[in-house]
Amino acid sequence: MGELLKFDPIADNEQYTPEERVFWFMNDKGVCCINDGDFIAFLNNRGFWLYYPVKSPDNYKFVHVKNNVISTVDTRDIKEVAVKFAKGLGDVRAVNTIIKKTAMFSDKYLNALPVLNPKIIKDTVSLSYIPVPKGVYKVNKDKIEFIEYSQLKDGYVWETQICNRNYNYLTEQPLKGDFYQFCENLADGSSEALHSTIGYLLHNYKSPSNSKAVILYDKNLIFESGEPEGGSGKSLIATAIEKIREVAPISGDRVDFSKSFVFQELNESTQVAWVDELDPKADMSKFFSRITNGIPVEKKNKDVLYIRPEDSPKFVFTTNFKPSGSSGSHRRRRIEFAVSNHYNADHTPRDEFKRDFFNGWGENDIEWDYFFTFFLECLRGYLKNGIVKQSDNGSEFVACAAEVGADFARFAFSKQFECIINKPAVNARSLYVEFLSENDLEQKDFSLKRYFASLRKVCTLRSLNLHIEGNSINKTIEIHDDQNQRQGEFF
Repeated sequence: MGELLKFDPIADNEQYTPEERVFWFMNDKGVCCINDGDFIAFLNNRGFWLYYPVKSPDNYKFVHVKNNVISTVDTRDIKEVAVKFAKGLGDVRAVNTIIKKTAMFSDKYLNALPVLNPKIIKDTVSLSYIPVPKGVYKVNKDKIEFIEYSQLKDGYVWETQICNRNYNYLTEQPLKGDFYQFCENLADGSSEALHSTIGYLLHNYKSPSNSKAVILYDKNLIFESGEPEGGSGKSLIATAIEKIREVAPISGDRVDFSKSFVFQELNESTQVAWVDELDPKADMSKFFSRITNGIPVEKKNKDVLYIRPEDSPKFVFTTNFKPSGSSGSHRRRRIEFAVSNHYNADHTPRDEFKRDFFNGWGENDIEWDYFFTFFLECLRGYLKNGIVKQSDNGSEFVACAAEVGADFARFAFSKQFECIINKPAVNARSLYVEFLSENDLEQKDFSLKRYFASLRKVCTLRSLNLHIEGNSINKTIEIHDDQNQRQGEFF
């Protein structure tokens, strides 16, 4: 979300009036004394509270509430308010007394503040809130409504949830702007799918029983080599989410589940965890267990923080490779989007739009509001229609290449392979020998066992039915599509 807006409880324009009850008095000797009860009442009247994030007597924070916005403060903030109040009344003796009485601002003393048990606004399955400095955008499937903080009836907002820019939602306008066009270029005809994926990440509601990881990967594998080109612009999607939600970037090549501090970048308020440049050999199932069961966050010299499943962030992965995993469990837990090859090392978004996104926009540039309006519409569309799956458009090859390698994937999409689908059985070994010959491979490079395992994976990914008969020397195979299933044992 970038730099957070800091709500200042000690702003210079605070009104300090004689009508407000003072918390000091002069004793018979003319010494200025503090009335403890009146002081605590003064602080509470000024919006200070005690807050317990978890049910523990030793785990508390001092907070300040103003116009339904909660900010975390420390004892220096509290002391400054007290000193300013006395200065505003022109009472020099009270000012000196407050400055000298350091015990008034100790944790033990301030524990007498009333405890705040706030109802924090939270996204629900059908509703989402986007806090900006001047108020909250309330989004459902039918409308987008703006509410000022002082008029907010739904609950409180944490100051850390608020982005630092006063975006404006542009009503009754067609979607437009540089970032909108950039996303259209990435989508390559699958706009609805990309928009719904963005909306899913913006929606700060998570069902533990239906948690999914978003995977943005390059569709532009070079067909000849199977290697990714990169530079497609997919990481800019996560960067854009960061302008609205609290995102924790995680370096994918650093993730090692055998070591401590795996998710030390996360905290209680993290809304999206962005794993960039994931290692192609990473075990996605280990991520899935955290996404579903909650996340233990271990930081150096601090107690382990456990983030419950319903409070844990959504995960988005940006990678040059499509992560492996073709089982039903993997497919159920992933929202995948293959980014087009519109952008690459020789044609970047900056080349096309003549400036960088966000950093290249001026403070009052209309592009900010175009961008915000587009993202709010993505959120509303997701709340209305859910996740829209991307049409294949070539990504099926990438999926196969991720599972069985580029050599076998090319074979599985070759004319030679297509010619045996829905045809009589063919000799499996002869087909295997042809595959080795065409790829200049020897049996030690690609064993027969691996060949059959790859064949089964490809048929699963392509929704083809594979039938194998015969002994180890004279096996035959038949491959049929879903519309021409034959009887027998299928794998």
